[in-house]
Amino acid sequence: MRKTIGHCHVCGKYGPLTFEHIPPQSAGNTNKTKIYRSEDAISRLRQGNGEGIHYQQSQRGMGYDALCNSCNSYFGRHYVPEFSRVFNQLNTIVINELKPEYQSLAIQIPSFRPLAFCKQIISNFCTINKAGALSDCKDYLLNKEERNFPERYRLYMAIIGKDSTATSMGWSLTLGNSGEIRALTYLCMPPITLTLYDMDRCSAMPVIAGDMTSISTTAWDEISDVTLTLPVESASK
Repeated sequence: MRKTIGHCHVCGKYGPLTFEHIPPQSAGNTNKTKIYRSEDAISRLRQGNGEGIHYQQSQRGMGYDALCNSCNSYFGRHYVPEFSRVFNQLNTIVINELKPEYQSLAIQIPSFRPLAFCKQIISNFCTINKAGALSDCKDYLLNKEERNFPERYRLYMAIIGKDSTATSMGWSLTLGNSGEIRALTYLCMPPITLTLYDMDRCSAMPVIAGDMTSISTTAWDEISDVTLTLPVESASK
């Protein structure tokens, strides 16, 4: 297979790019999937069923040629194991406990390493956006102990049913229910959705549940048992 050549979406180095699975293969991302991006993703979210909307068919699971081998390997060593462990636990809980009428779900995570989990998420947002779109996160991601997460960003997480379609959306401007402008990038990888807001480009703070921004500045060696209370997002939202 011919290698994609370009700038790494994290470090900016020009050369061969590796395929970054979102979520990781160790989180079950190995089957072929439909990938929606940007305006197509917004249309799908509004219509719910996704019929007639453009998508790309990936035979390797959801992901993109976006990272150099060095960045991909670094994230695989330091961030992927914790992310996949938590993701797989969330998946099991959602399958066994989520009911259609639930608006939120409290999930207990033992021995949670929040910084590693968060950094894998931010690396995913780098992957789905253009090279350099989150250049201010470079130092944060390439030093596992770095806690200086750019203050302009807010990270939100929600639960979604396993029958939802994996979706990614690069930086886009949307209108909130009250007409406020929101600059966001979005990932749906069932059973979770992730939204990153750029507050420098938002006209107002989003007033929604699921704010996970606080985990971005925890210590690398912080490990604790936590209970995450996450909102449940409708697949047709």
